[in-house]
Amino acid sequence: AIFEIIGSDFITIQNFTMLENALNLTTTVASNNMTEFGVALFYATTTNGAQNITIQNNTIDLNRTYVNTFGIYSNSTHAATTITTSATATTTAGGNSGLKIYGNTITDVNMGIVVIGPTAVADMNTGVDVGGAGLSTGNTITNFGTTTTGLSGYVNVSGTINGILVRNSLGFNVSYNSITSSLGASGVTVGTLNGIQIPAASTTAGTTSVTSNITNNTIALTSHVASGA
Repeated sequence: AIFEIIGSDFITIQNFTMLENALNLTTTVASNNMTEFGVALFYATTTNGAQNITIQNNTIDLNRTYVNTFGIYSNSTHAATTITTSATATTTAGGNSGLKIYGNTITDVNMGIVVIGPTAVADMNTGVDVGGAGLSTGNTITNFGTTTTGLSGYVNVSGTINGILVRNSLGFNVSYNSITSSLGASGVTVGTLNGIQIPAASTTAGTTSVTSNITNNTIALTSHVASGA
């Protein structure tokens, strides 16, 4: 990642321009030299997550020819160095609650924004807000999506291409975002393309009642798979 927050709290990342190095061109998974994440949030331990983080008014421009590129990535179900090994946060303190993502411009990534909380209902993220309450705080995601071929098995990340994905989070808000996929011959070639995806929770053990909001988003998708979803 360009910025990686591991278990720290109350940090604001604001007004940065984050660019992939133009000399990084090796896209082969596992031997790539390319940047996976503009900003990544992980726990330090399963009981010490990165909480009350604000990511605001940044420009993130990577290179979506590497399939495992994410603009902003927050996942509480694996450790920072073993992202394909399931090891969920085990308390509310282990999640990445209170995450605010406002006013960012994200482009040239395979996935825009991914937020995944702990698997147990009692531990899931709360206070996740992607886009705020108006156009001035909405995020703009453009030129995202290439393929699912070679997509690494990052724990609990959907095997589809997503502009915004939120999972295992209670009472979240995803509003006022503009989401536009890649275009032309270099558009999505393999896989299902989504604007906003809210996958099923990782576990059905336990219940709770919450209200989440997905409102006032603008979504434009172009798939180049003849039978693509």
